[in-house]
Amino acid sequence: MIAEYFAFAGVWLNMLGVIGLFFFGMPFHVPARGSYHLLLSGEADDTNDAKELLFAVLGWISLVMILLSAVCQTAAVLHA
Repeated sequence: MIAEYFAFAGVWLNMLGVIGLFFFGMPFHVPARGSYHLLLSGEADDTNDAKELLFAVLGWISLVMILLSAVCQTAAVLHA
């Protein structure tokens, strides 16, 4: 019975984590062609910095949810 709970939790964590990564983006950026490109539009703004930090944190949470889903699904298979 507990294997079904682990499998159910794993599927939902995976779905929510993938949706979160599509919405918030990866929490780290891979440079294109080995260099970083910085695009500035206007002056530096504290609200943009706060939004970027929020999206980075939510991106990490989404990535951890995907990793936890793999752990839950592995536990479900091993327990069954």
